[in-house]
Amino acid sequence: MTNDALRTEAWKKAFECCGTQGIFNRRLNMVRLYQTARDFLGVFVPAGVGLILTSIELSTHWTKVVIYITLPFALGQLALSVMSLVKKWDDEGVASIQSVQANNRLRNQWESFGKGNGQLTQQWFDQLTKATQQQEEADLAKNVAEKERRYGMRYALREYHKECVGCGKVPVSLKPSKCDVCGNF
Repeated sequence: MTNDALRTEAWKKAFECCGTQGIFNRRLNMVRLYQTARDFLGVFVPAGVGLILTSIELSTHWTKVVIYITLPFALGQLALSVMSLVKKWDDEGVASIQSVQANNRLRNQWESFGKGNGQLTQQWFDQLTKATQQQEEADLAKNVAEKERRYGMRYALREYHKECVGCGKVPVSLKPSKCDVCGNF
């Protein structure tokens, strides 16, 4: 391939890495939100109930009121804790961080190649291609849904100020549109 062809392909790969980075960054933000809710309720509910119950007489009518009021929060905390274990939120968070970091590194390398920084060689291109394929395989093992792919497309289109081939618009936000290429997520 010519240097121009290699640079064009490098920009395509940078675009793909950017979209994947967006997907896993979004996953990471959701996992962190869930973990924060789980951890907050995990501390607040038992501590709150304990503080309230120690401040009133246990034989009073208020004990039952406190228990009835806090029961939904306790059940919510239990549900979040169980869901956290079943869905392996901690593992998902670590995997998302690793994917964001790897795709960001690859994106930067592809952009550098695309800009013509350094000597453009087929060997450098092949090494980056191999590293990108390995990361793609690792990311695909994490069950990326079609809606997430559309989000990733919108993310990359916005980052690179590119026009969507589906709707013909350059996204200015990550708010979903009605487009089947860069929206409906």
